[in-house]
Amino acid sequence: MPFSEKNSIHQLTFLMQDYGIHHVVACPGSRNAPILHNLQEAGFLLHPVTDERSAGFVALGLRLAEQASGAGPVAVCVTSGSALLATLPAVAEAYYRRSPLLIVSADRPLHRLGQLEGQMLPQEGALEPYARTYNLTEEKTDADTLANNRLLNEALSRLCAEPWGPVHINLRIEEPLFRFTRASLQPVRHISYAENPPVPGMSAETLRMISEARLPALVFGQWEAGELPEVTVLRQCHKMLVLPEVISGQGGSEMTAVFDLLLGRKSCPADLPVPDVVLHVGGNAVGKQIKLYLRRQKNLQVIRMDSTGEFIDTFDHLARVEKCDIREALPALTAALPVNPEVEAAHRRLNAAVRSIAAYHPRTFSDFGVMQALAKHLADTPSILHTANSTSIRHAALLFSAGLHRIFANRGVNGIEGSLSTAVGHAMGSDEPVYVMIGDLSLFYDINALGISPLPPTLRIVLFNNHGGQIFHRLPGLEQSPALTQYIAGAHPHCASDIARGFGLRYFSAKRYDELQEGLAAMTAPPGAESPAAMLLEVCTRPTDNEEERISLENWMETAYRATT
Repeated sequence: MPFSEKNSIHQLTFLMQDYGIHHVVACPGSRNAPILHNLQEAGFLLHPVTDERSAGFVALGLRLAEQASGAGPVAVCVTSGSALLATLPAVAEAYYRRSPLLIVSADRPLHRLGQLEGQMLPQEGALEPYARTYNLTEEKTDADTLANNRLLNEALSRLCAEPWGPVHINLRIEEPLFRFTRASLQPVRHISYAENPPVPGMSAETLRMISEARLPALVFGQWEAGELPEVTVLRQCHKMLVLPEVISGQGGSEMTAVFDLLLGRKSCPADLPVPDVVLHVGGNAVGKQIKLYLRRQKNLQVIRMDSTGEFIDTFDHLARVEKCDIREALPALTAALPVNPEVEAAHRRLNAAVRSIAAYHPRTFSDFGVMQALAKHLADTPSILHTANSTSIRHAALLFSAGLHRIFANRGVNGIEGSLSTAVGHAMGSDEPVYVMIGDLSLFYDINALGISPLPPTLRIVLFNNHGGQIFHRLPGLEQSPALTQYIAGAHPHCASDIARGFGLRYFSAKRYDELQEGLAAMTAPPGAESPAAMLLEVCTRPTDNEEERISLENWMETAYRATT
């Protein structure tokens, strides 16, 4: 007979089978009926038990019998409501015995919770602290399918990994329940999981996947533990396409920024590199276009590697999760990989665009031109740089090398708040100058940071005041809204001169390049060369000039990239 038409139930059925689960203790009910139907049709061994409290312990007993033969975990399938709560004694027992007991519960749509719906109570987290809930929703979009697939792989990998313990999978199933229209059980994505290699390093399977790739890439997100020499080897010896974020602490970050910029162009070059295997490490990213680009690649395989073993599917193509220390794993990778001609060609083209930035001369007094001037002042001086989000960090990514400078930003949730406060805190504990590159809205929002007394004299603030949120003027379609300038971009007439003086900062301002030099010279002077006070350089630019400069710069870099192909 055909299977249930519900995608979430289809994925659950296939992956339970794929992870080696054969025995299911089946408790009667209507909401879980389509789940039981699929399991029966797929050939699982079902054991009917009416009482859910007893069913949980029956499953523990079945597991004892299965353990002797090396078989997989045992599952219990229950309907919605108090049926789930009745399994709690057995779940607690499994938790303390480290027995891999899987509880699969059917649930009702979330919007019915608290509306006097029969057989409904909060099921997510109902078995905590003894079992974590993995909550699946009805799959109405491709994004729902991807999310459910990742959750199921994570849940079943955790269930099958050491140390064993119970796991709860909760499926919210909407009516109609009993449509069985799917002709066969088709394969779905299986995300493999590796944990605790026998020796420090990475697993043989991960090494094989990267070694056999046509164009392997290393995408390196936020990382504050310092530069890793192996990343430099992988990049300089052209063993992997190394794409480090500006906040990764790794050299070559400007190349990533250029790649992201080219991807966002309407005239995006057709020959941009297309990785087939990506090793993804580190935290959040700045570049949005690379993320979207990788999501569009149909044949991409992504390996997520970190010390937590979390199932992070940033690029929608997660194929493997490796729980290990990246610092211990990279030496094996650098030793095993040969020089890759495709990697070398990709590096050469992207680096040509990076080198073109140094030869670019600003056409207007703009945020980018000022950032470029600051970068030239700090070109040979390893520095501590803090940048606010949006335009500030994107300009910094093109001009400052994460391998030379220590670059920080609040990218955990990418909000406007706290960029200045974080930098002030860093300066309070540092004998070196701490430079802050920040826009007007971010500084005014976080103005309380300047009320800290005394302000550390090592603080150096470069304020880009274009009288509103410049980045909002670039978002496609938003220019059609009459609310853009005043309400969305937050246009304002304010300047920071009185603020700086009121809080005791040494103040400089510039509206032209010739006015800029005095402020930059003072800001970048060696400690002790000037008066020991925090400084603020306010740069006032016009949004139209900034937009003109952005287009000119992007055309310039695209021309340099195309000239190498």
